[in-house]
Amino acid sequence: MLLALDNFEHLLEAAPVVARLLEAAPELCILVTSRSTLRLRGEQEVVLVGLALPPSATAREALEQVPSVELFIRTAQAVRPGLERTPDNLRAIGEICSRLDGLVEAGAGLW
Repeated sequence: MLLALDNFEHLLEAAPVVARLLEAAPELCILVTSRSTLRLRGEQEVVLVGLALPPSATAREALEQVPSVELFIRTAQAVRPGLERTPDNLRAIGEICSRLDGLVEAGAGLW
């Protein structure tokens, strides 16, 4: 069984609860995303870095090739298939991706 705990940095004081769960259920795997490690026995840290970001002023063709913009568009189109790539929304998406820089900078614990 896999238990995923996202953004655990807000709940670090609950790390002992995670440890007790692991002791009580030996077949349990826990995936934790956090900016900080939990400092638990057996914890494995995997450091993740953000995707490449667009330069501040970029042409439409170049924006479509930036990994963070491409991921944003694919994810948005999965929810809203009719979403078109226009110069205006590509600039907005590029700005959003730039503002989110650094949110995926810490590690994740994996047991």
